[in-house]
Amino acid sequence: MQDGKTVTEQNVWEHYKKVEAENFHLKKQLVNKNREMQKLKRVISVWKAKYEKLTENRKPKYKNTNRRK
Repeated sequence: MQDGKTVTEQNVWEHYKKVEAENFHLKKQLVNKNREMQKLKRVISVWKAKYEKLTENRKPKYKNTNRRK
């Protein structure tokens, strides 16, 4: 028991210490998830740009541009 604290005060102090530790852990998890989401959004945007570039190259820019032989 800590200096000059009753059992109830000690229990409350330990409870808040546990809550604080859990809060810290959850904040860390949230930061990591946000980083992961940002990374995935960047990957998706790169893939989307590549896909758009590929589809743009496939179709002609104007309808009647086929060369006649």
